[in-house]
Amino acid sequence: MTDAERIDIERLEHIIPYGKENAISRAELARQMNMPDRAMRKAVQIARTEGLLILNDGHGNGYYFSDNAEDLRRQLERTHRRALALLAQEKWLRRQITKVILGQTEMEI
Repeated sequence: MTDAERIDIERLEHIIPYGKENAISRAELARQMNMPDRAMRKAVQIARTEGLLILNDGHGNGYYFSDNAEDLRRQLERTHRRALALLAQEKWLRRQITKVILGQTEMEI
């Protein structure tokens, strides 16, 4: 069974409200989905990769759906910044691995 099969994406889609003003907190979403917080976070991530445009305002006010261009643009910017931060971490990790474990040779992936 895949991660996507373990979460009920259709149920998740019905619980998350439309509109920023109606956002549902992750705690409430986890309660309604009967999942622990960490599993809920992972479920949202999986649902997003499955194509659900689940937005959040980045200030802990919860999740929501929107077709508002500005909401979508802000979500795209947050996602992009998060991706860049992860790539920066990867760069430093690669350098550390090269120094500590492999000497001065480049790591191949």
